[in-house]
Amino acid sequence: MSVSPILGHAYLGAIVEGIGAFLLVLAVCAVALNPRARREWAPLAIGLTLGLDVMIFGPLTGSAVNPARWFGPALIGNDFGGTWPYLVGPVVGAIAAALLYRFVIAGGQYALGPEPPTGPDEVVENVADDVGTAARPRRR
Repeated sequence: MSVSPILGHAYLGAIVEGIGAFLLVLAVCAVALNPRARREWAPLAIGLTLGLDVMIFGPLTGSAVNPARWFGPALIGNDFGGTWPYLVGPVVGAIAAALLYRFVIAGGQYALGPEPPTGPDEVVENVADDVGTAARPRRR
């Protein structure tokens, strides 16, 4: 596998691979690892994300989005030219997605621990707080 001449340079291939890995890791974090997500939808969401990655980025770089996925065809085809976009891009994209999910999207969700606060007493308190907030007059 090698970066398409459409891109012009290998660093653009690394960016494409990074974006693909970013989308895939973000989908995995959001639907499979999130304690509040509906996990029965995880396989569909992850599969659709991977399919989107392959359809959009496949013609440009082969859409490996995983260094191990790139290594197999490179080993069998004995084609190790342009290695760094397939190693650096997905790693940087995956780390960026994990950090974005953890610190921006999930944010305070993990402040109390990995499990959401859903004990019986906490549910009643949360509902009472929500009703109180909704009933409060708005400032104009």
